[in-house]
Amino acid sequence: MLHFLKKINSVFFLLLSFAWQASADEIVYENKTYKSKIHTVMLHQSGLPFSYPILNLEEGTKLLLSFDDLSDEFTDYSYTLIHCTADWKESGLNPLEYLAGFEENELRDFENSFNTLIPYRHFELSLPNADVQPKISGNYVLFVYENQDRSQPVLTRRFYVAEEKLQVVEASVKRPSRVSFMDKYQELSFKIYDKERRVVNPLEDLQVSVYQNNDPNFSITELKPAYIKDNLFEYTDPEKLCFPGGNEFRYFNSKDTKYLNHNVYAIYFKSPYYFFELLPDSGRCYKSYTYMQDLDGQFWIEAQSVQNPSLESEYVFTDFTLYQDFTESNSNFYVYGALSNYRLDKKYKMTYDYNRKAYTLRLLLKQGIYNYAYVFADPEKKNVDFSVVEGSYAETENYYLILCYYHAPGTQYDRIIGYKIINTIKE
Repeated sequence: MLHFLKKINSVFFLLLSFAWQASADEIVYENKTYKSKIHTVMLHQSGLPFSYPILNLEEGTKLLLSFDDLSDEFTDYSYTLIHCTADWKESGLNPLEYLAGFEENELRDFENSFNTLIPYRHFELSLPNADVQPKISGNYVLFVYENQDRSQPVLTRRFYVAEEKLQVVEASVKRPSRVSFMDKYQELSFKIYDKERRVVNPLEDLQVSVYQNNDPNFSITELKPAYIKDNLFEYTDPEKLCFPGGNEFRYFNSKDTKYLNHNVYAIYFKSPYYFFELLPDSGRCYKSYTYMQDLDGQFWIEAQSVQNPSLESEYVFTDFTLYQDFTESNSNFYVYGALSNYRLDKKYKMTYDYNRKAYTLRLLLKQGIYNYAYVFADPEKKNVDFSVVEGSYAETENYYLILCYYHAPGTQYDRIIGYKIINTIKE
């Protein structure tokens, strides 16, 4: 049931390029974990666990990757950085064009868990570091693999490297003007100010992407300005710039193995594992909206009475229960959020218990505070629908990330030359 990892070394650029071609179709440029032994993958700005993975070329920010290997075997891990286009395809640049340092590096920083029932190794990686630094802006994928073999992928994680040459101004979120969207959607509008007049042809050379809560399933891409007034580009579109509001995420607290915390119905121990049974949930789609402060889909690792939660938190089996009517055509329900990498993988799909008349799922999760939601989805089409169970409301608090991609004439890649994060209720 439990599996495990490995480290890595550097090789010559031409050999690496050849090896990469042989395995390129085996990974996807998404947030994905490929090995079942790998758990609790997080990528954020150092010291800011709920931040977006954005490196600012001009500010010297750092990102921190962390994950746990639950295997009883020791594995060598390596990593590389892949530059991508605005639509997350490989840009085709030579690594020498976008990286300073080595293309392939070992992942050396790890520690063993301390005094836990399920042992694990906790890995961390800071970017940029002495071994490798991105030289240009754009979309990137951090690719970790084992045994110095790129055909053995471990995980991929998206991140952004940005410049601040453009300013996103007058960004706002409001109820849609379209009557049918008014109660369930959120409409965005914003302007981009090009102070130094870098972008000569914004309709051709500039494209904008917007992400809700950094969830790739809720994004609008390839946006073009509706109006251009000198060096001010206005983005407003009552049809296209609308997102379903969704609902505040549910949450539970599993940091204590002795006492029941929020949304935990029962805790029991069956050697060598702890089991947390969450309070049964039901649909909220017919209820009025109620504000509840959440983590906007994310999670935080924490355990009671320990000094280092990263190394001392237990892995516990967590049981989810959703009371929802079953029909053959309406049975694809998933537990969803950062805990699922915002993915529709089989391990997050719930199964229907005919005796309990409810959907159930058991996940192995590290102790902490978790946001989650129940979504209905078609994994083939990747259409995630909050509204079936959670409802969708214009009042919901959400974060929106606005990214400005610039493909300068005569160049071969998409730069990120402006970005802004806005919140629907906070200034």
